Amino acid sequence: MTSDNKCTYEDLLREQNEYGSRKYYASMFADIFADIGDEFHDPDNLFLGMYDAAFEWLQYHENASNKYKLFIKKLKEKTDVSK
Repeated sequence: MTSDNKCTYEDLLREQNEYGSRKYYASMFADIFADIGDEFHDPDNLFLGMYDAAFEWLQYHENASNKYKLFIKKLKEKTDVSK
């Protein structure tokens, strides 16, 4: 929604394609795949970009997991919980 309370195309798309639904993801991929048909785009970059995104998310979750493990370890030390 814009500052003047008008719906944008993205707002309508979100309403039409509920987050997490098959249609939602189809519309996201359609936007990406539209670039492949343009002459100046290298389709290999689609695969490389997908790899980069997956790898970055993996690193993010591994880092988050390590932070939780450290938190739990410190919590056990401070509270004398042994499980």
